[in-house]
Amino acid sequence: IVLCGVLIVSIIVSAHTRKILSALQKIRTFLSKVSTGNLWEELDPSVLRRHDELSDMGYSALYMQRSLRNLVEQDTLTELNNRRFADKRLKQTQMQADIHGTHFVVAIGDIDFFKSVNDTYGHECGDIVLKQVAAVLKKHMLGKGFVARWGGEEFLFLYDNADLDDARKETELLLDEIRNLPITYDDQNLHITMTFG
Repeated sequence: IVLCGVLIVSIIVSAHTRKILSALQKIRTFLSKVSTGNLWEELDPSVLRRHDELSDMGYSALYMQRSLRNLVEQDTLTELNNRRFADKRLKQTQMQADIHGTHFVVAIGDIDFFKSVNDTYGHECGDIVLKQVAAVLKKHMLGKGFVARWGGEEFLFLYDNADLDDARKETELLLDEIRNLPITYDDQNLHITMTFG
């Protein structure tokens, strides 16, 4: 009877150990891929369903991945996607369009006379303008594609599944939103406009 009990306990411990080692291997594989630059790798969902210390490790690994992705692919001032992200996304969109025959439109928007804002009011004011304009751009582009900070005061827009007329209408609406954006700095009201191409 004792030998039978030891055998049963050994089988249970062995099965439990295999599950732990499997979860650890999945976390290790995930972290290995993230460490080589694959910031969109997915962690096996079975790790997160464990509800133990290993699932806590899995969530920590996902949080680290998200933080790395933000550092690498997000503009810190505007919190928009940055040029690195935009380049990658443009290539992916072009490949999908080639494969599936889908359409997309790329536009560049530039804040008009932005240099004079910096020269007249200072770079702190320029940063406020960039942040507030970026918030409007981000909200406007939800569900339509994406916007990225392309350079100083330039922004790249990618309209998914759109033709030129669709994109033109969207940019006209966006121009109206920017013209009506109330920006105040040092008790002065600033009126911002943009040009698109």
